[in-house]
Amino acid sequence: MFNLQDPTNWPRDTSPNNQIMGSFGWSAYILPYLDASPLYNLIDFSLPAYVEEIEDYNSTTIPQAVSLRGQLGNVANKEAADNAPSAFHCPSNHSTTYPITRFKDYSMNGGTASGCCTERNQRSSDGIGYINSKVGIRDITDGASNTFMLLEKPHWAPQSWCNIEHGCNPFFFVHHQSQGYVCPQVPGSPPRPTPPNDAFIFNTRGAYSEHPGGVQAAMADGSVRFISENVDFESYKATFSRAGGEVDTVIRD
Repeated sequence: MFNLQDPTNWPRDTSPNNQIMGSFGWSAYILPYLDASPLYNLIDFSLPAYVEEIEDYNSTTIPQAVSLRGQLGNVANKEAADNAPSAFHCPSNHSTTYPITRFKDYSMNGGTASGCCTERNQRSSDGIGYINSKVGIRDITDGASNTFMLLEKPHWAPQSWCNIEHGCNPFFFVHHQSQGYVCPQVPGSPPRPTPPNDAFIFNTRGAYSEHPGGVQAAMADGSVRFISENVDFESYKATFSRAGGEVDTVIRD
């Protein structure tokens, strides 16, 4: 998967507030390596990505007012966007009312979230994926077995300005909600930790699953680990950094 995350010159268009509206996530670029070249060939990367519908909060108040935006991006990429292969779906997850083939259940390590936001700037570029990243195995100096590659992020889970049960992890569409990325904390002064299966809070990019007690994670060396909800948070955060030089980057409870 290395050198496939977030290639340069992402196609995009912009919303009135100049946020990315239709970039392609990592899941589109790995399709040829999943025996899905015909689906990959349906994608027109010269046009914005597509999503049938996505939710955005209208405010940060609780409870949030909700706005459903329909058909963002370019409809030329609709067929591919609506046909995610089963490899992107975790069988333990329940389904929303939306077709599962429009979504995925996994997200990439988006770094420690020292700043917002991985999908549109490089303030938090210490993980594996971020806009225009080209991270290779040689760049993971903390050790591939000590660095997350992918973590569980069910399509029903909340993500940034999108609420629980509203389909917040589209197959390959990315805009300001950082779809397809997982981070261990919400940026702020101070940052707000978001360990696995944390409470559903506004602007979260945390990992979630329906496995009792934690989430599954794929490390950069290809191994898979179960990460407890009770994990030591500093160790958990350090495992999002690929080259932080932390003394303790081994996940432990």
